[in-house]
Amino acid sequence: MAKRASDMVAAGQTTKFLAAADYIVRVLRDSRDYVISVANLRKAVGPWMAIDTDNYAAAPQARYHTPAAPGDLATNTVGTWSAGAKTAGEVWRPSTDNGYLYEVEVGDTDSSAPDFASNTTVGETWTHEGVTWRTHRPNVLSMSADLSSWLTKGTPLRWTDMNGTRYGRVFYCDANYLVVDGPGFDYGTSLTELCYGWQSQAQVLRFTIPGNYGGSVRDLLANVASRYATWQHGPAKLVTFRVKHKTDAGTTQPYIVPKISSNLPSLANAAKGVQPSTSWKAHVLSANGVYWGDVDPTKYGLACGSVLEIRCTAAEVGTSASDLTVEAVAVFV
Repeated sequence: MAKRASDMVAAGQTTKFLAAADYIVRVLRDSRDYVISVANLRKAVGPWMAIDTDNYAAAPQARYHTPAAPGDLATNTVGTWSAGAKTAGEVWRPSTDNGYLYEVEVGDTDSSAPDFASNTTVGETWTHEGVTWRTHRPNVLSMSADLSSWLTKGTPLRWTDMNGTRYGRVFYCDANYLVVDGPGFDYGTSLTELCYGWQSQAQVLRFTIPGNYGGSVRDLLANVASRYATWQHGPAKLVTFRVKHKTDAGTTQPYIVPKISSNLPSLANAAKGVQPSTSWKAHVLSANGVYWGDVDPTKYGLACGSVLEIRCTAAEVGTSASDLTVEAVAVFV
């Protein structure tokens, strides 16, 4: 039952119609007609549309995504820890779930259970019996309906669980799974709401640092590029970023993270951010190629007037890295 939006509502209105299946019709402010017919995407909440809980499992999944192999979520399951050989890139969880997943950074063989309960700082590495682990939050939900034509990559997301409301965006979606950019979920708890927004609710911020930049720990816009930036919009969340530079450092690349006033929102690599290369690198792609949601939900908030910077959190080793570009994505709340 599809009709022209102009036959039903005036420009700027959002309404809900009930027929064989629920659907939403919305006309944007530019007065062009848009018909959005969505089975089960039923409730409009301001700019956010709530996804019916029949369409997804509210409990986050013990799975992980490696973007180099789309569709891998069906086989990339998280094992419950047991003694034996551990291989870099494997992901495990403790026998008693504590809300976190643990990636093997350096493999070895362990015979006694690691102290998972004491290692709950996202992005930190720690070692037990020769195995180096890194702590993460899960970022995968199981879908019971194929919403991939709606939840396309980059679509803003909002979700609520026992720890409050958080924001992110779609990184990957198919008929079975949804992977998010953003703070990640608490494994062992359930979402009480999941909403999606319009693509126009996300804004890309692009920063360039010309010349050599990685020689010391410092703010790069002010101290290298002699540039300055502030956020001049309403409340938003910086949910992801990526980096690229023209020339590598000789031995070890510097670590880079956007800075919001005094806050560093990335938890990746012990809150140091990401090391650029001559191709784009997402800040939550691990050394083993696993995609995580390692954003700090206490530090990713933007308000009108927030000072924006690019921070070098660890200096390079070797000859100078040069010509850095950083792209960050903010989602309006």
